[in-house]
Amino acid sequence: MADTVLTPLLSVAAAVPLDEALQACLMRAYVATGHRAEGVRVFERTRQRLAEELGVDPGPELREAYRELLASGWTLQEELRPPEALRPAQLPPQVAGFVRRNDVAAVLDEQLSDAFGDAAVVITVLGGMGGIGKTALAVHWAHQIASDFPDGQLFLNLRGLDPDGRVMSPEEALATLLASLGEPAVSSPQETVDAQAARYRSRLFGRRLLILLDNARDSAQVRPLLPATRGCLVIVTSRNRMTSLVTREGARYLHVDRLTGAESRQLLINRLGARRATANPEALDRVITLCAGLPLALAIVAARVALNPALPLSAAVDDVSAPSARLDALSSVDSSDDVRSVFSWSYRALDPATAQAFRALAVHPGPGIPLESAASVAGVGRAQARALLMDLVTANLLDESQAGRYVLHDLLRAYAGELLDEDQERPECERRLITHYLHSARAAYARHHRQPIGDVGEPPSEVTPESFDSVPQAATWYARERAALWATIDLALAHGLGRDAAAMVLAASAPGSNSIPPGRTSTVLAILDLVSVLGEPLVEAELLRTVGEVLAPLPQADDHLRRALSIFESAGELAGQAEVLRNLAVLSLSRGDHDAATAYGDRSVALARRTGHQELLAVSLLTLTRALLGSDRFETGTRLADEGLAIAVAQHLDHLKIYYAQLVAESSWKLGRLDQAVKVSEWGLTEGVCESDGPRCAVAAILARAAFDLGDLVRAERGCQQFENLIADNGFRELIEFAGMEQAETYRTMVAYVRARLSLMRGAS
Repeated sequence: MADTVLTPLLSVAAAVPLDEALQACLMRAYVATGHRAEGVRVFERTRQRLAEELGVDPGPELREAYRELLASGWTLQEELRPPEALRPAQLPPQVAGFVRRNDVAAVLDEQLSDAFGDAAVVITVLGGMGGIGKTALAVHWAHQIASDFPDGQLFLNLRGLDPDGRVMSPEEALATLLASLGEPAVSSPQETVDAQAARYRSRLFGRRLLILLDNARDSAQVRPLLPATRGCLVIVTSRNRMTSLVTREGARYLHVDRLTGAESRQLLINRLGARRATANPEALDRVITLCAGLPLALAIVAARVALNPALPLSAAVDDVSAPSARLDALSSVDSSDDVRSVFSWSYRALDPATAQAFRALAVHPGPGIPLESAASVAGVGRAQARALLMDLVTANLLDESQAGRYVLHDLLRAYAGELLDEDQERPECERRLITHYLHSARAAYARHHRQPIGDVGEPPSEVTPESFDSVPQAATWYARERAALWATIDLALAHGLGRDAAAMVLAASAPGSNSIPPGRTSTVLAILDLVSVLGEPLVEAELLRTVGEVLAPLPQADDHLRRALSIFESAGELAGQAEVLRNLAVLSLSRGDHDAATAYGDRSVALARRTGHQELLAVSLLTLTRALLGSDRFETGTRLADEGLAIAVAQHLDHLKIYYAQLVAESSWKLGRLDQAVKVSEWGLTEGVCESDGPRCAVAAILARAAFDLGDLVRAERGCQQFENLIADNGFRELIEFAGMEQAETYRTMVAYVRARLSLMRGAS
């Protein structure tokens, strides 16, 4: 019985060293466990403190405990032997329904083997956002390996981000750990933290213990608690990345990420039982999606359903579905089990500037947040933004998915949005976001050798638009930011900024590619209605042209394009006329009318030559070439293609090279100029830049067939392989969009023919 009370009594007595009744109890516990020398030390230490701090002698209770100790047979000559080492077993119970994370299990087991190798001590840091399941994972693993540590397990909650702000100091932590090991918490009033840490390490010397330090605030809090004995394993959980601990002590950092869909499903089944969890598969999948892989959120939903047998899982889906009420649905009477509260503990630890940046990120539509976008919404410079974002990454409130690109968890985004609305900062942050994408899109458009329509002025100093050094860089931005750009266009409309929305639409993609994604035509038509009353005819005409381009081959496309042409003609805008005539040529091609396409194309090229704009001329020549080659006018088409290709090369129009390579290579192949076809195909695949794989698929198919006809089996094989690799990545769908279904099948048949002949030739050899 005395053994079981000694450890907690040590901790309590250490907290009130002048409480004589408690010190007397501690002395009697030492005597009862056979550690009379330690009881004498308690008496002498207390007597000295009473004299130094209060100027009094021990009272009757303490003297009686000392008399009992002497009567037990102890003498001054008896050797003061240290008590036998206590074997703590302090791990908390495992979490019910725990789901094994296969992605981290192997890494953890590898670190366990290192604990018995040459390393002096192995430190494993489990980091991640609040509610991600770090403690549950650490406790589960600790129980699995506890038998490998015969001298026991220590557990300590360091309260690094406690809701009441009571972070455990290193002195408190060492006192508790020393007491757990049978050592006096404090040996004297003057004892320093370093002296405490030295006694702690001495007590651990030669022993093999598992030490779990939960909820650490930072490396400085943990460092004094580290053993120096080989064979000990320290597990630290923290919302901080503990960078200093990794750098100086060689700790192994393991990021605990969100649960996968399968793991989330298993957690709900473990908590609710398979029958109830899977009764409505659609509701189960929806809950998994809405909880975004956060174990705490899933556990709260499971608890709500488990506590109410009449509540179906579908009802929980209704609660969690509305973004504005999602965190309310994931609340609990206990703040430690409340998603909003758990997030708040991390948020309150941020400095004001980092906290403001965290709130501002809520307005970015995602999924990835580029550094420059984050700088703009926060209203700070690029360098300061990087520092603030790294602070958020260190606090595990943000993930850096790749260099300069960040991801905010869905539920953290909802929490940041609430904070943003509380501080009434959302309108200003959203305006900065709109300005950022407006100027970034126009910069990308201008990099494609095109001057954006209209004047939007210079961006304010607090906005950091993207800048582009090359066409490929701008094309990559278009592909990566398309979803965010169109979400920002919606936002501009919601703010009543129709002109900005129109300017973004007109700069929404590289020239020559579809600027309006599927399902977005109605948005552009709404913008068109707003622009028509602004008195800016050129902006209206360019929007009409853009809508007409996307609506092709529907009849409505003709109306929009002819209205645009009329406005450009009235304004004497030659470049606009050339563009619309090119669109009418493309529209005619989509309907199989090559004669009309050639007529429109001729007019477009003639106007483009008058403007002196080389990129516009190259684009117009490209369309006219397609019309000529489509009507088997190979000689004329090839001559114009060569002219356009020369312009593209001379003007570094990388985005046009792949299209010209396809036309020149195909016409050369059809004319029997096989060397030229192979040469141009290989050049196009190397030099061409395009958002879509469609043109590249076409060029690879031509390379395969032309090389085979030439008898160059190596290049034929290479063309087949490139085509097949591109097709594997959704390339056939993009090939259909580029060339049409019939032509796409033709290219696929070309490659299949070459592949079959190559296989027969290998078999024959």
